[in-house]
Amino acid sequence: MSNAVEPTIHERLAAVREAAALDRHRTPEAARALLDARARQLARRAVVDDVMVDVLDLLVVQVGDERIAIPLDSIVAIARVQRIAPLPRVVAPVYGVTPWRGRPLTVLSLGTGRVVITGETRIVVLGTGARAALAVVVDGVDDVQRSSRADLSPPGPGPRRRYALGILADGLLVVNGDTLLQPETLAP
Repeated sequence: MSNAVEPTIHERLAAVREAAALDRHRTPEAARALLDARARQLARRAVVDDVMVDVLDLLVVQVGDERIAIPLDSIVAIARVQRIAPLPRVVAPVYGVTPWRGRPLTVLSLGTGRVVITGETRIVVLGTGARAALAVVVDGVDDVQRSSRADLSPPGPGPRRRYALGILADGLLVVNGDTLLQPETLAP
């Protein structure tokens, strides 16, 4: 390694050490403020050819035989399934409950088939800020993608229409996370 490169590497390592030291002493309030500032920066609308575009950052998940997208701004966490207790006589999309940080969390199933828990099964926890409100059981997490609201077509008829934001050209159903967080939306 040449001497010209070493100072740059040492400077970078020193900067990383300094940032890590600051992070260890950051209060929860300061950490939340930093994360909120980063979220606001990521949530800014994109400018394309001097026109504002409403951008959606989406988490694409596998649910049964189909792929569904959930806006990232509604997601609090993604976790492995510990256990889900199915609830008798509930109306879809409500499926059951699971323990989440010491309290029960309602679990939804957005698929059209029966829920089967495997090693790949996850829950996508939805909420506002850092507060979890409910979870969606998924068979796997596929990808993150960006799209524009203008690219969405209206959802077709069916029971999922009430919580769908729209459908992308490739047939991907985009779920409206904000709508799912409203309990009256889940009633038949």
